[in-house]
Amino acid sequence: MVPMAPPIDTFVDFEAVFRKQSLEVNGVMRGDDFPNAEAFVLDSKGSAALLFAYATDGGQNTGPMTRLVGNNSGQLLGAFRCVVTLGTSGEFK
Repeated sequence: MVPMAPPIDTFVDFEAVFRKQSLEVNGVMRGDDFPNAEAFVLDSKGSAALLFAYATDGGQNTGPMTRLVGNNSGQLLGAFRCVVTLGTSGEFK
């Protein structure tokens, strides 16, 4: 990171709905559009399901100083909807 760069602000708003054999997760990611960002959900055994991936087009030298100013809480990076099949013990299949 660039010395003295502003903090990275990322916000994830989500809703999780547990069904008999699945988990449905819906939401949005907001905030600074630098650097790249991913959102995952984990089961009790540590298995992960990717909810969302964001790739910035900001450069490594200018991105920190031009895209991190303010918290950008109103800036939408994208939305996601993910349905994960669950096993009998609630683990991801």
